[in-house]
Amino acid sequence: MRLGQPVDPCNLDFVASLTSANPTAVAKIHLNDELSVVLHAGAFLVAVCRIPATAEVVGSIAGVPQLNDLIGCLQQGVAYSARVILATPTRVDVRVRRAAS
Repeated sequence: MRLGQPVDPCNLDFVASLTSANPTAVAKIHLNDELSVVLHAGAFLVAVCRIPATAEVVGSIAGVPQLNDLIGCLQQGVAYSARVILATPTRVDVRVRRAAS
């Protein structure tokens, strides 16, 4: 970035542990799998990671400082992917980044 250029709030790159993990979907993922990041509307908007081929929700992204920016950017149509960096039956960690266009 050059001095004086505006910062793009949608240029996100962070690690998150997924919450509310779906055990059935977790059993289907592996290290380095790419998950899609999408909004799920329920009582409130939630950013979730899904298996692209089946649209199964693996878990939710929560508790990260970038969450509001992520939700806002997803609402604007910015695409994100989440690479699985840890997958155990009880824990899934992902690295969330803006998807390559």
